[in-house]
Formats: sequence, structure tokens, C-alpha cells
Amino acid sequence: MARVAATAAPRLSGVDRRDALLDAAASLLVEHGGLGITMDAVAAGAGVSRPLVYKHFANRDEVLVELYRRESDRFDADVREALRDVRGFEATVRATAATVLASPPVRERIFAALLRAQPSSADLRGAQRHRQDANRAWFARLAADEFGLADADADAAVAIFFSGLEALIGWNRAGRLDCSDLLDLYVRVVMGGLEALRADRPPPR
Repeated sequence: MARVAATAAPRLSGVDRRDALLDAAASLLVEHGGLGITMDAVAAGAGVSRPLVYKHFANRDEVLVELYRRESDRFDADVREALRDVRGFEATVRATAATVLASPPVRERIFAALLRAQPSSADLRGAQRHRQDANRAWFARLAADEFGLADADADAAVAIFFSGLEALIGWNRAGRLDCSDLLDLYVRVVMGGLEALRADRPPPR
């Protein structure tokens, strides 16, 4: 079990206290992985008592799920801002991928650690799957409408393109290509794939 030296915690509102507990959990997760998230460790990291942690979270699974939701909400807010004046599938893909590449390194580390923590938390897996399904469905609807694709084709294509975001992050982190060149390449691959599908598939009835 990860042990973190406790320090005196300032008095905070309920919302701020919950956020501080999630900050402590994020640090533990990045440093120690999913198994490092215990109620004792979160309490020590935040400098509070164990009962105070239980006042906000029922168990470690809830800590992981709420941390995932918080970070996802922050990322989604960035994406919504990037898409505010965007029209069309290509511009939407470009703005979304650019937001991914511009995400703070700490967010990238937290998401990567949350992904590694999946096997230890069924609740976390469920929360991640729900969000991924919702995002994929939204992009698939956009692709189906713009390219005249059957729903199944659009859904499968978007799932593949989403998986490519992980590779995009890795290549950007490694500095193998200039970020703008990498973004252009990703968008060209996505759009080329959809154009090929449109050419090869009969329009849905």
C-alpha cells in the first residue's frame, strides 16, 4: 500500500475538498498505479482523516470513477470550446485531435494511469465504456450524415479512428514528427478512409 506523509489540510468548502481529494488520488494514481489508490493513502495525501474521505467517496472504485469523470469533463469542455465555431466533419476531427495534442501533460499521464487501472475496477471500466460509446456514437452520426455511410460502417470507422488517437499521442510525445505535420497526417488518414468507404459502399437505403 502506498504511504504518503500527511500534512495539515486547510478548511475548504465541500466542493473544493472533494476536488482536493481527487487531486491527491491523481498523484497517487500516476505514481503508484490503480492499486495505490486506497482510502488511507488518499487521506494521507490530502492531509485529512480517513472518515473525511469516506464522507465524499464510498470506496476506492468511486474515487477512480469520479477522478475519471472530472478529467473527462475538463477535456470535454476544452473540446466544446474548440468546436464552438466549427462546421463539417474534417474541421471537427482536426479541432478534436488538436485539443488532444494540446492537453496538459499531467492530464495525459492521469488518463494513461486510469487506463492501466481498468483491470482493478469494474466501475471504472463501465464509466470509461459509457463515455467512449457516447463519443463514438456522436462522431459516427456526423460521419454517416456527411459521407452517406451506413450506421455500422460509420461506427466501425470512427472506432478505428479513435484508436488512432493513442498512436497520435505516442508519436507526438516521441517527437517523431512536427506536431502540425502529425495533425495533418492524422486528418488525411481519417478523411481518406471515409472517402474510400463512400466510394466503395452503396448508400444506405
